[in-house]
Amino acid sequence: MSITVTISGNKSELDSYFQPPLSLSGQYECGLLYFSVINSTTKYSYVDSKFPSVIRIECDLIYGSYCNGLPTHIIHEFVSKTAADNQYIEIPQNVIYFPVNKNNITSITITVLEQFGYRINFKEQYIEIRLHLRKPLSNIVCKLT
Repeated sequence: MSITVTISGNKSELDSYFQPPLSLSGQYECGLLYFSVINSTTKYSYVDSKFPSVIRIECDLIYGSYCNGLPTHIIHEFVSKTAADNQYIEIPQNVIYFPVNKNNITSITITVLEQFGYRINFKEQYIEIRLHLRKPLSNIVCKLT
């Protein structure tokens, strides 16, 4: 079974609630498929008006990621290549899947951070994040001879 969840809004912390709860039987993993900022015409809330150089996306649904040797909920991190007055779309070429830490999902919280750990204030800009939940692929063992 595979599930795609799209979460959108205009805050640095997005919540999506499921009613009834999404029940997962067995182990699942989650990866980021898509991140976009649309109509980025307003200034950001920190001193520099440029888009932050590193953007980190946290998801409370996963575990197993690390930042500077400490466990985090970071599902994806990338370097921005645009200024604040442009729209931005990030589609990972290689989706990294992390284990899901819940079997009964009532909500998902996504937080978008800049390189120093501060939340990005998107003000009136529209952001969209697409997550993919799937059962882990069978363990493939590659034997080199």
